[in-house]
Amino acid sequence: MRPIFITFLLVLISLLTQAQTPVVVGQGSYASFIPAAESVATDNNPIYRIGNLDAPVPTNDWWTPLILQDMYGDTEYHLWAHPIDFTVNRSGLGLHFATEWSGGQDINKQMVIPAPVRIGGKNFNPTSEAVKSWGDWTVHFRLQESNSEYVDVTIGHGLPFAWLEYSGVGTAQVTTDASSTAYNDDGGAQAFPFTGDHFGFTWQGRDYGVFAPAGTQFFSDGVTINARFSGEARYLVVAAMPNREALTLFYRHAYALPRHSMVRWDYDEDAARVSTTWSLDIEVLQGADNGVLQGFLPHHVKYTETDFSLTDISYLSARGRVRCATGNNFRI
Repeated sequence: MRPIFITFLLVLISLLTQAQTPVVVGQGSYASFIPAAESVATDNNPIYRIGNLDAPVPTNDWWTPLILQDMYGDTEYHLWAHPIDFTVNRSGLGLHFATEWSGGQDINKQMVIPAPVRIGGKNFNPTSEAVKSWGDWTVHFRLQESNSEYVDVTIGHGLPFAWLEYSGVGTAQVTTDASSTAYNDDGGAQAFPFTGDHFGFTWQGRDYGVFAPAGTQFFSDGVTINARFSGEARYLVVAAMPNREALTLFYRHAYALPRHSMVRWDYDEDAARVSTTWSLDIEVLQGADNGVLQGFLPHHVKYTETDFSLTDISYLSARGRVRCATGNNFRI
């Protein structure tokens, strides 16, 4: 009998020493340590980030493959930013402008992913990607060929632009095919070569805008448009536009580069009311600060009160129609 009692006592002491002490937070709580049965090895896959970026890594965001996957591996990952879908390729960035649906009435509909506008640089062949930083709806990452040759890319949810900043690459490139036609602000044909800072083009029934520093020299061989930078500023902004008439409007907002994005919220418990403020930290690359052209999904604006007015710019997306407003701060 005595050995049984001792065994029972040892088991009881062991259970008590391993007992959880709930950590109370408000009306809830969490365990003070991970239970033994749940303590498993963490994922040791590479994390593609730059330098000492040590913030907690989002694992289910729209851009997560950039930091958790090898974008130059066998799998092509799509970054659906709505209205643009992005991919990474051996020449740089792929910009897919989805504008139509597939499928009939009785099957699951999906947006058709068109061929991408390929944005890169002359003799630039990146082999790796790494995330520089991120905000609540934007991400900044690097496409790199070497330590001295790379392109830093900024994209974000609801933003119809991609911003590319070049280091060690003197000529940017935009590649489509021979069916592409370029135009100027008046809608007339844009001849090449020319010196300026922007133009538009139509390709596969879709319109795009290209924006660069003043004094950029543009050349075209009919398939690839080369943008040769003439000064220290080396960047290219490419936009997906709803039509060619929007080129002048997009020109006003293309040079507002969002460096950071943050959503803050306030909750009025008595009124059961949530207010959110969407803020962008902007670096103006050229000209005046005209704010960004920011898109919002239906649940942001359909049954809510806002402190901004929507423009006529809108896009189809898998999450509903994206409608755009201008500014750097938006309250919903």
